[in-house]
Amino acid sequence: MPASFRSYFGDRCVITVGFDKCLYAYSEEDWEKTVDKLNQLPSGNKNARAVVRALTGYKKTVEFDSQGRIILAPNQIKHADIKKECCIVGVGSKVEIWSKELFEPMDEETMENLSDLIEELDF
Repeated sequence: MPASFRSYFGDRCVITVGFDKCLYAYSEEDWEKTVDKLNQLPSGNKNARAVVRALTGYKKTVEFDSQGRIILAPNQIKHADIKKECCIVGVGSKVEIWSKELFEPMDEETMENLSDLIEELDF
């Protein structure tokens, strides 16, 4: 984990699954805010239960070693399809961890279409 992100997290972070086959890394404080939102989802809704189950079931709190590395759980590695290298991207109040093989082509496509995406969102 790059030093600039570690200073945000402190000694540890919370890792869970995210959209598009990436992993999310949260500070413990931001994870608690996420759990509060998850707890507000309607438990009678099948999709809400699935999301809560996935995000909390794949959650792991990890500590940084002296070189800033973390150990991902096997189910997290499988979800993100990480083979060897990964890309770490800051996204608002969380960090995304991507398989390099998945992230690079997606990022290239995003950058090629950025003007259209911004226009479509009326940003």
